[in-house]
Amino acid sequence: MHLDDQSTLDLIGDPLSSFFQNGPDTYDWIMQQVIKPPTTGDLQDMTIAFWQIEIITDVGISVNTVTDSVKLLRVVNADFPVARRFNDDQLCEKLLSMIEHGSKMFALEAKKELDSIEGVPGTPGVRQFQLAAPLAGGPRPRDFNGIIMFWQGQWESAVKSNALPPAAATGQAGKARRRHTLNVVSDQAFSLLADAERAPVAPPPFVRGGSPSRTLVELTEAGYSLTRGTVTTSDWRLAGHAELARSSIEGDGGDEFSVEFCFDADDQMSIELLCHNCGGAGHPARLCPSPKKLRTSQFLIALHTSAAKRKEENGLTKYGASVGGRRPPPRGQRTPFKPMPKRFSASTPFRKFLPGNAPGARPDAVDVLMDGELEAVRYLAEYEQVRVGGEADYAC
Repeated sequence: MHLDDQSTLDLIGDPLSSFFQNGPDTYDWIMQQVIKPPTTGDLQDMTIAFWQIEIITDVGISVNTVTDSVKLLRVVNADFPVARRFNDDQLCEKLLSMIEHGSKMFALEAKKELDSIEGVPGTPGVRQFQLAAPLAGGPRPRDFNGIIMFWQGQWESAVKSNALPPAAATGQAGKARRRHTLNVVSDQAFSLLADAERAPVAPPPFVRGGSPSRTLVELTEAGYSLTRGTVTTSDWRLAGHAELARSSIEGDGGDEFSVEFCFDADDQMSIELLCHNCGGAGHPARLCPSPKKLRTSQFLIALHTSAAKRKEENGLTKYGASVGGRRPPPRGQRTPFKPMPKRFSASTPFRKFLPGNAPGARPDAVDVLMDGELEAVRYLAEYEQVRVGGEADYAC
């Protein structure tokens, strides 16, 4: 310990002081001066920070992800007063939740163990990792060491086999700002935290304002690399920072959404958030107002193709003007659309595609176009040619 405060040095060096040559009492007194107990507000902020720890944003993906996650949880937990620290059962549940959110490869098994109940081993629905019942009675505690050893082995094998690509932690960028932006009632949030809620509370809808393109910063903070001038009509704050970070690594947003892009006739790049429930743009599945029913891509393409044909036959657009004098489409929405720009550069598209023979590599976007999608694109191209020819005849 190094002291540079002269008043403190004079006090402990005074032969008449009770601290003179009394190391233990001097140390305890100094600790009381420099270490202040956290206030109620501090404890609330610390609790929120603890439950927001995730593998994608705070730990990263490596062969030691699970053990590093445990170390981080223990370090954060040690900052709490002894009476407010989380027990091993709560640490187990937080670790399982992090594994569930960290990779869809282990999500199902981790959630199964997380949601299993305490009971007689071998009984259906009972935890796989639990200790013997205490002699004094009470529920069986979770086997923290068993969970660590099992999941560390599973995670390490996945990374070494390239089934789970290594990635650095994306960092906490955006978390602090979003915590102050969300309109969350503190009493409700902390009542859930006090009950050791296993899953993060879904945020309420954001108060939208300004251009959606301003929310593209959420994508860059999550690890996406966007070209200058990229446009969007989606509010990317609705997707969630952790989910976007995972999608930038694994290529999709799980069961909630997908991140898709295209280029219009001017090579203008557009990127959109597509719901996995209704197929619409601008929201994830958990915020979708439509019933949870399966809607295939071909079905949605057929619906949009039918709607475009009906508007053409009625001679109206959605703006209520005639076809010849309709409002021009905004940036990024001029037909015909294409999966790649005419002038391809290394900076586009935003995703870093793997080699064709790499594990988990995705086929080229052109190869995955279905017959229905090709028909829709061909129809839109013919429609645009007819419209332009009609306008030229009208001008003559």
